[in-house]
Amino acid sequence: MLQPGEPSAIVRESDGVAVSNQLRLLSQSERQAVAVIYQALLVGKSVIEKGEHNTLVIKKEVANLIATEPLLKLDDVAICDPNTLEEIGENLGPNHPDFLLVVSVSVGLTRLVDNILWKSSGFWLT
Repeated sequence: MLQPGEPSAIVRESDGVAVSNQLRLLSQSERQAVAVIYQALLVGKSVIEKGEHNTLVIKKEVANLIATEPLLKLDDVAICDPNTLEEIGENLGPNHPDFLLVVSVSVGLTRLVDNILWKSSGFWLT
């Protein structure tokens, strides 16, 4: 259970897309394409849950899925400290501290950023 002051899960539409004012700027095909962003975050989550600790490998898996959608241009994939936004080094270690898995993409003239949060207490905020 979340404690007061802790972050909460992102509000998402039925296809996983994070609710944002930016979505109104997208064409119908662009809007459909951005569903891949959340899918890519879930791929990263899955890779981590299967025991991968190398951040470069995790980010590559996320980037590979983004690359399957031609309307999306990947700007960045990052694994960072949720408080400082400082990138975590190449290894998460077996006992992960809290971290954000963040994806930034451009679709047309619109830039979208989405993330999921790992809490070291043993759960994800997706």
